[in-house]
Amino acid sequence: MLLGCQKLVAEVVLMKVMSFREVNMWLYEKWLARANTGVVISLFGLMLTVLMAYPLATRFPMAIQILAHIGTLLFAVGVKIAYVARLAFLSKLGRPVN
Repeated sequence: MLLGCQKLVAEVVLMKVMSFREVNMWLYEKWLARANTGVVISLFGLMLTVLMAYPLATRFPMAIQILAHIGTLLFAVGVKIAYVARLAFLSKLGRPVN
């Protein structure tokens, strides 16, 4: 707990030293990293649920198959939302959006 508080205090002190624009860029970098992580996690979850729902369906009970189909929809939405967030933060940082 103490280490977390020290990190928070260090971030606040850093923000006091930086200008408003620098703080925004720093926050956009953090959110870009989170969006990238979200894309990777969602893609992994999507691949896993597609495997569970289709080629390996005979190995799972019906309830798991239903959850896998629902998971496929949710992880696909996660990929889309994380990717759009990624594009928005790249744009805010002035980097090429691809």
